[in-house]
Amino acid sequence: MKALHFLKWPLIFLLIGYLSFLIGNFSKSSRWAFAGGFIVTGYLIIIIAIVWMIIKFIFLKPPEEDTD
Repeated sequence: MKALHFLKWPLIFLLIGYLSFLIGNFSKSSRWAFAGGFIVTGYLIIIIAIVWMIIKFIFLKPPEEDTD
């Protein structure tokens, strides 16, 4: 669980990006005017979250588990 805690915020951003993308796609089928904005925002948030995860894996060391 500590490995997931290490990536808590990037995973939250990834989830928000996917939700924004899904809202945009569902709204696009009903021809909502701002659906394209939700899709673009979702893509940008997903890209930021993935880059953030890669940076955390490369440059930051995950916390070590206590074996008490």
